[in-house]
Amino acid sequence: MLERCPRCGLRFVREEGHRIGDFGINIVVTFAILLVTLLVFSLVTWPNLPVVPAIVTALAVVIIVPFVFYPWSKMLWLAFDLSVNPLREGELSPTP
Repeated sequence: MLERCPRCGLRFVREEGHRIGDFGINIVVTFAILLVTLLVFSLVTWPNLPVVPAIVTALAVVIIVPFVFYPWSKMLWLAFDLSVNPLREGELSPTP
C-alpha cells in the first residue's frame, strides 16, 4: 500500500495506532457476514444441518472476506477519521 495518496498527498495512516480502526471495521464486517451466512445455511438446511459443509462454508467466509473487504475497511475508517478529526495545517504534502 502506498504511504500517501498520489493525487492529494494525504497520508493514509494519519497517526500511530490508526490501523486499529481498519482492523476493527474489518473484524465486525467479517463476523456479521459469517453470522448471516450461518443463519441462512441453517434455515435452508433445517432440521438436518450438515456439519461438515457448514464448517467448510464458515472457514471460507472467515478466510476470504477479510482479504476482500480490507481496502474498503481502510477507506471507511479514513473517511470516518476525517469526519471526526479534520485535516490540520501541513497534513497534505504538495503534489508533484
